[in-house]
Amino acid sequence: MARTERLGKDLLIKDGATAIAGATSANLSISSEILNVTTKGSGDWVANKSGMKSWNIDCDCLFSIEDFSYIEKIGTEVQIELTLDAVTYTGSAIINDLKINSGTNDLITYNLSMTGTGEFKKKSDTPGQGE
Repeated sequence: MARTERLGKDLLIKDGATAIAGATSANLSISSEILNVTTKGSGDWVANKSGMKSWNIDCDCLFSIEDFSYIEKIGTEVQIELTLDAVTYTGSAIINDLKINSGTNDLITYNLSMTGTGEFKKKSDTPGQGE
């Protein structure tokens, strides 16, 4: 099977139907809690089971006066979309952190951190099926 690289534009952060402008990079992290279920019957080996899943996303963006409204959006929900080989995964996340970076002779940038709320799942073409 041939390997196909993905472009950063395949990961979108949206406020409603509008993509967040100016994103230069994003990191999506999905994880599962590990629950220790070791008993005396486990012998010399630790036994584990998968627990609750969670996800979060961080992005770096260029500051734009025209569309910069993220200060007011702290604590609000946005939508995340990741498209791979015509399959789109979606989820909602809450913007929980904003950092503005400004060097003396650099472009102003900012970082957004968002925490997923609910499932990050495959989007279905059929309404009501996986949406």
